Amino acid sequence: MSSFDFFQHWYPLLPIEDIEPQKPTTATLLGIPLVIWKSPSSLAYQVFLDRCPHRLAPLSEGKIDYQTGNLMCSYTT
Repeated sequence: MSSFDFFQHWYPLLPIEDIEPQKPTTATLLGIPLVIWKSPSSLAYQVFLDRCPHRLAPLSEGKIDYQTGNLMCSYTT
């Protein structure tokens, strides 16, 4: 019998009405901080770890670059 792996399943994070597409939104799943955001050129929302890979700052404090559609760290200006 295999053990249940919590990280191999889908979980609801937030109602879509609680997510503002123009700015990053935070959520926590299984104790892991996440950021939800949507590129203006995409129909799908993206979910990342709420941590910048190079500065470890929360990505949720950053902004969406409307020219490139990327989520930018708060240190990137």
